[in-house]
Amino acid sequence: MERAIEVKGLTKYYKQKRRKIKALNSISFEVYKGEIFGFLGPNGAGKSTTIKIILDLIRPDKGDVFICGINSRDPSCRSKLGFLPENPSYIDTLSGKQLLEFSAKMHGFEDIKDKVLELLKEFDLLDAKDRMIRKYSKGMIQKIGFASVLIFDPEILILDEPMSGLDPIGRFLFKKKFKELKERGKTIFFSSHILPDVEDLCDRVAIINKGEIVKILRLEELKSVYKEKNLEELFVKVVEELR
Repeated sequence: MERAIEVKGLTKYYKQKRRKIKALNSISFEVYKGEIFGFLGPNGAGKSTTIKIILDLIRPDKGDVFICGINSRDPSCRSKLGFLPENPSYIDTLSGKQLLEFSAKMHGFEDIKDKVLELLKEFDLLDAKDRMIRKYSKGMIQKIGFASVLIFDPEILILDEPMSGLDPIGRFLFKKKFKELKERGKTIFFSSHILPDVEDLCDRVAIINKGEIVKILRLEELKSVYKEKNLEELFVKVVEELR
């Protein structure tokens, strides 16, 4: 299968006062084109650090990342990527409509009025299109952030806790969009610590804990373990039994 993302031996240290803390310990995995790949782990496991390295926002102490065969340090590979951070921050004096127009123009698209209105309607933001982002709720910011990623139709989407702060309707809209994007052949890599989201959406899942990949599972394998109702107990079981 053709690789969209290839992570090889990433190690990352952070300095804390006079000592080094290892955030990632030689992790490796592959994401194939056209799949939804979940990156599952508790808070502080190394999910966001991995994503920042994939995007070349920070550099690893060791290891490499390749996007469609191109080293992630090569800026040309960024044209294929759409990124939604865990806590997106925008110019908050822009309206939602203006943010989408700005995002499109930054990627060289000009005639996008219909696409902007389509996305605003799809994410239930049409009534708030002229409202300044500073007046948006957390869930609305997640929606407009996702829409700003989709406006230029990237091949690969990298999403860090994308459904954080969403109400049930927002979660439904995001999941529906994920499935639609997969049908169109897009690749989605998203991090989460919410197991039902992973179960509903993913083809494969990498479980990370304390900076190490514990296991990479297909969805069927995860479901065979997913029996407990207490999600914290389930994650502990997965980590302990599959290490």
